Parts: sequence; C-alpha cells; structure tokens
Amino acid sequence: MDGDAARARAREAAALADEVRAVATWTRRSADADWESVAAEAFRAELHAEVDAVLAAAGAVDAAAAALLAHALAVEAIASAAADAAGVVGCIVRRLLP
Repeated sequence: MDGDAARARAREAAALADEVRAVATWTRRSADADWESVAAEAFRAELHAEVDAVLAAAGAVDAAAAALLAHALAVEAIASAAADAAGVVGCIVRRLLP
C-alpha cells in the first residue's frame, strides 16, 4: 500500500468513526423519550451501556485511522530515503566510471 492509499483509508476510517459517533449521540438522545416505567428505566440503562460500547469502538476506529496515517508517513519517508540513496549511488557510479 502506498502512502496515498494509506492516507485515503485513514480519511475513510476517520469519517466512519465520526458517523458512528453521530449515530451514538442520536441514539443516546432518543433514550430521553417520555416513557416512564420499570421497563423504560431498564431499557435506558441497557441503551446507555450499548452506546458507551459503540463510542469505544469509534475510538478504536480513530486509533486505526491514526495508525494508517503513521504508516503513510513511514512509507513516504522510506520512499524518499530510497530515492536519495539511489541518487547518491548514481553520483558515485558516475565518478568511478570513465
């Protein structure tokens, strides 16, 4: 995977995490519906626990996006170093060969 592709996947992952957070926020707000009963309280408690789990998953996706971005930077650094090394070798060869 080249640096550009890794950056693109990082952007996609970050967008997915944002989308997941938006849905979780909307879901948490829906728990505030005007419904009062023992079942409603149990439902809200379970819903909030599930939303917390979904938000944790969004955080993991954010971490994956950061890892992809770090990979892109590393790939680009290696490519740059390889190009620099090839240029140095070329200079040396030109000097050594008549």
